[in-house]
Amino acid sequence: MGLINKLFHLNLKTAWEYSTEGILWRLMNCEDGFLVGEDRNVDSKSVTFFCVEQQSGKVLWKDVSLNEKWWVGIENIHKNILLIHGYATPDMPDHKKIYAFDIKTGKQLWMNEDITFLFSYKGSIYTSKDTYENKLYSEMNPSDGGYIRKIDPDEINSIARRASEEDVDRRIFPKSFSNQSQMSSEFDNIARQTMSSKKNIEMIEYIETPDYYIFTYYEPLDVVQQPSGYRQDIVVLERRKKNVIYRECMNSNTKALYPETYFSIGDYLYYIQERKKITALHLPSNRK
Repeated sequence: MGLINKLFHLNLKTAWEYSTEGILWRLMNCEDGFLVGEDRNVDSKSVTFFCVEQQSGKVLWKDVSLNEKWWVGIENIHKNILLIHGYATPDMPDHKKIYAFDIKTGKQLWMNEDITFLFSYKGSIYTSKDTYENKLYSEMNPSDGGYIRKIDPDEINSIARRASEEDVDRRIFPKSFSNQSQMSSEFDNIARQTMSSKKNIEMIEYIETPDYYIFTYYEPLDVVQQPSGYRQDIVVLERRKKNVIYRECMNSNTKALYPETYFSIGDYLYYIQERKKITALHLPSNRK
């Protein structure tokens, strides 16, 4: 793994890269400006976790693992606490168990292997526990895993609705075009020029900001019968000057079309390259 400070194309400011040894599986941000991710090594069937600062790329910690090496993953980030889940049964999707870690240090705070995380809301986390007769619902303290109170099913549903309505995700994920007629006329014209030499483009996704259009597209590598794979490019267009200021290959040969492989937070763009590297760009505002 490594951190590389680097000056990118044209007028884009300094950004950073973080490379993983395995497959970069999931990436999440927290309120205090950190990114947490999973590094999955398919060959050894092991997963480790890492945390970097969003703007500088400084590594706070990495190579954090659990006794269970594979059947675990990021569940949620609440305040400065990372919650990792296990599974009720390997090879099955049902989550069970909570392992809590301090975001800033990577140190484990507590664990409970009898409960399942449901959601977080206003300083608490809400969990369920299966019994022979029914489910038990509880409000818990995320800092130490202590039980605050038991909750009946009607109340847990009411709190879950409020949590969903008030949840704010600072990440802006791309929208997908199902057909080209959904594009704005401005973007349509610029995108057509940008991809004029390309053929059989598939799954265009875009983020629109006051200063930029950021979009990705997939180009089949072989279209004689069925594509053997796809090349995925990311492009940043400056709206005021209507020109390309950044273009990079995100995946040189991917077998599938993966949605939402990039997102923005504020003036920063983050994308996953070759499923092994986070690349961060600082996109300066052109507004006077």
